[in-house]
Amino acid sequence: MSLRMVEKPSKNHLFLISFYIFTFFCFLPFIRYLPVTTFQMPILMICYILLSISVINQKGIEVFLRFIALSLFIIIFNFIFIYLQNYFNSAIPIVNQIGGNYSLFVAAFPILFVYSRGFDYVEKERFFNLICFLVFITSVTTIIGTYTYSSPSRELATPYNIDLDTLYKSRNIGGYGFVYFLVLFYPVVLKKLFDHFSIPRLIFLGVCAFCVIRSEYLIAIMLLAISIILTMAIYRKKYVVWIIAVILILFIFFNLETILVWAINKFSASYTVSSRLLMLLNYYKDSSITGNLLGREEVYRVSIDSFLSNPFFGGLFGKTQYHVGGHSAILDYLGHSGVFGVAILIPFLRFCRKNTSLASVRIHQEIIVLYILAFILASINTFSTQELFYAILIIPVLLT
Repeated sequence: MSLRMVEKPSKNHLFLISFYIFTFFCFLPFIRYLPVTTFQMPILMICYILLSISVINQKGIEVFLRFIALSLFIIIFNFIFIYLQNYFNSAIPIVNQIGGNYSLFVAAFPILFVYSRGFDYVEKERFFNLICFLVFITSVTTIIGTYTYSSPSRELATPYNIDLDTLYKSRNIGGYGFVYFLVLFYPVVLKKLFDHFSIPRLIFLGVCAFCVIRSEYLIAIMLLAISIILTMAIYRKKYVVWIIAVILILFIFFNLETILVWAINKFSASYTVSSRLLMLLNYYKDSSITGNLLGREEVYRVSIDSFLSNPFFGGLFGKTQYHVGGHSAILDYLGHSGVFGVAILIPFLRFCRKNTSLASVRIHQEIIVLYILAFILASINTFSTQELFYAILIIPVLLT
């Protein structure tokens, strides 16, 4: 697949190479689970070095120094405000936690690439097609894996299961990050289908939706349904689509109990999905909170209580063992860092919005849906995988 430069190729090919490597790193999941000393860390270091050289070539030393300063800020920020959240909850030594998270090279690489404005000099449509190709392949292998093994995608969300992780990843079965990336990516491709109908795109969406369903992540399945309805509802250029979306919303609202009963029977082969649907049904019928729903409420309460005990700093300087519940990126951040953490974060977000490739992003319908889904996901679940950073930062830039 040719990824042709559209301007100044002699100075920008390293942007292309570094992003190309990182793209494969994100969407061929088994690569991330090879031993870190033999592959994972070196490939990310190579990306960072290539990106740094590109910034020097294109932007000069002054911008490069700002690039390095931003890198250091991200390292410190991720370590203090993100990874220290769970330090007291874990038996893993803090040195190993630092080494295992790769805050600069994993979570921050999309931010650094957007900051470098490398996308200003490459053909974005070809990048987008490359991502679709990789996503399609991984969706197919994940679907095959769900028929070969018992709940492999769900198993990949379970920590400390190294043997199964290695087996599933070697079969290119997508886990938590990939499945939720599909959910965030879906409205983008769906909008493209509405604009220009094509059979290959329709097949792509069908395979992605089936992959999410087969993954047995109940929240992902529900968010996928929400993404489809929201994308249709705000697509006002075609009133037929909008009317169908309204009808779907009303139908679900007035038939929720029937739909839940049908879904419980449909997913009876999956204990994870059927049991959680049954919890939702019981909650809908008599407001009883049990099982997984009760567990979620309890872990959310840990983060909320940590914030309420010290709204300004949260548990940032606390000595207690449990600062956060570990199941909500937003609540955990507030519980760990309080208003102080938010105050640190806002200027950084404003800087990224005004001084990076994001400055050229126009917020269309599909981007609105993507951000709504990302906010919901961050509110009720964790958000610490590179595919999700990729979705909320890179995809909007590629659509510009």
